[in-house]
Amino acid sequence: MDKNNFADENGIISYSGSILKNIVSLAVKEIKGVASLYKSTAKNSDSGVKIEFVDNNTVIVDIAVNIYYGYSVPDVAFKIQENVKRSVETMTEFKIRSVNVSILSVTFNSEVNWTI
Repeated sequence: MDKNNFADENGIISYSGSILKNIVSLAVKEIKGVASLYKSTAKNSDSGVKIEFVDNNTVIVDIAVNIYYGYSVPDVAFKIQENVKRSVETMTEFKIRSVNVSILSVTFNSEVNWTI
C-alpha cells in the first residue's frame, strides 16, 4: 500500500497504508454489536477494510463487517462511521472524506435465548 508523507519544519512524517488499516480495524472492533470484520475466502482478498488515498491528506474508507443479531444495523453503522473518523483524524494527519460501511451478515450469538 502507498506511503504518504507530511512535511513541516520539524521533518517528515510518513504513514503507510497498513498503519491506517490497523487504526480503522481497532476503531471498528470497539463498537458494541460488531461481531467481526468481514473475511473473504478469496486468496488475494484483504480484510474488511479498504483505504483509498484521494489526495495528499484525504482518504476514503470502505468497511465490511458482520454484526451480532439484535443490534440495529443503522445504529451500528453510524457508530462505526463516527469512531473511525475520530480515530483516524486524531491519530494521523489524514482527513476523512467518507466512511462507507457494508453490513454483510448477521452472527447469532450462542448465548441468545430462543425460547418464546
